[in-house]
Amino acid sequence: MGLRLGIFGEGRRLKVVRGNMDSYPWHSPEELIQIGFTNSRVVMMNEAHSGLKRCIRTRQIGESIIPTAHQLGVRYLAMEALDKHSVDHANTHRSVPQMERGYLAQPEMQSFIQAALNQSWTLITYEADSFIWLSQKHDISPNTSYEQIAPYLPELQSHEYTNWREAQQAQNLVSALEHLSADARIL
Repeated sequence: MGLRLGIFGEGRRLKVVRGNMDSYPWHSPEELIQIGFTNSRVVMMNEAHSGLKRCIRTRQIGESIIPTAHQLGVRYLAMEALDKHSVDHANTHRSVPQMERGYLAQPEMQSFIQAALNQSWTLITYEADSFIWLSQKHDISPNTSYEQIAPYLPELQSHEYTNWREAQQAQNLVSALEHLSADARIL
């Protein structure tokens, strides 16, 4: 059978299991959301993607758990793919802004976000601003043209940038939580 790894909830503790997991129950995505929100006010999901290549099924599962999360009191959807302009538009107009390219142009991403908006959820962005990193590293001014920034864009694939981005996103999530009520739940 090979080595498998699983994480299973036991009350407020999680147990990491290595080896044969046949004796442990499998949970549906909805059950996992219930377990997650029993133990935390923030539950995070991730998808496997490489640039714009993505796993459509992951987003469909995300959309399918929104009703369960809503029943559990969730009213916020935080996503790194969202920028401030898109969030402002969506929260004001209750619809996903139309995009020509990028993650928000993908139909299943639009459907996932729209499902949250249809439940009257509020979107939260926590994406790091890559321009801040480039401007700090290369002393680039805000009115710099794309052509002037283009030579630096490959650096956005570096481990240094990735580490900075992950730290910034964590800080952005903490900041978002600090601006919400203590019992607010975020997916």
